[in-house]
Amino acid sequence: MEKPTNTLPESAESAPETATGAPVPDVVPHAGEPFAPTFRHRWKYAMADHAILRRHWRNFKEFAPGAYRSNHPTVARLAEYKAQGIRSVLCLRGAPPSAAFRIEAAACAELGLTLWTTPLRARKAPPVEAVLRAFEIFRRIDKPFLLHCKSGADRAGFGSALYLLHLGRPVEEAQAQLSWKHWHIRRGPTAVLDAVLDLYAQDAAQIGPEEWFATRYDPVAIQAAFERGELAYR
Repeated sequence: MEKPTNTLPESAESAPETATGAPVPDVVPHAGEPFAPTFRHRWKYAMADHAILRRHWRNFKEFAPGAYRSNHPTVARLAEYKAQGIRSVLCLRGAPPSAAFRIEAAACAELGLTLWTTPLRARKAPPVEAVLRAFEIFRRIDKPFLLHCKSGADRAGFGSALYLLHLGRPVEEAQAQLSWKHWHIRRGPTAVLDAVLDLYAQDAAQIGPEEWFATRYDPVAIQAAFERGELAYR
């Protein structure tokens, strides 16, 4: 069974390239496999991962034609979305060996939903590779699709913004995806995501988003400046 890839291969020369020519990890859908969660798995999923809250709270919205965002969907919700016509799922939590992801991956495989992954971050400037992987997935993903993180607030907002930028929509429209309406707060550690988009907005008239992230984006420097209080609110 093929394992998901969320890190750069040892040799970047063998990796595929984005539209900018920058190497990215091998971008393929996750091959789900059957998973029979134990009581301990179900307890951790329901309580530690807060799935019990997400049975009724969805943080769900169509933010572009054929593109939806939400918090981490339950199995029942995945079946519902499949019945409504959604064909693919993009998990912005990456592919960790957690009960939450293994339950989702097994459900997607059973339902015939194509599952993609890329590991964005909520409280740190996202890795370059994860962002470039997202752009490559946007080129390949079948629509309608759902993208999600855990709560649907921060990573889902940033991922939605990246998708709108990928479509060529105005940067102000993309920035609006990081909104209190989806429980994102432009304050504290998660405001670094706003800072990243603010920095791109300064260059948006001269350079496209994917090229900017491939050539000018420095998450380490941005994170350091943010933690010094030089970017956005903290």
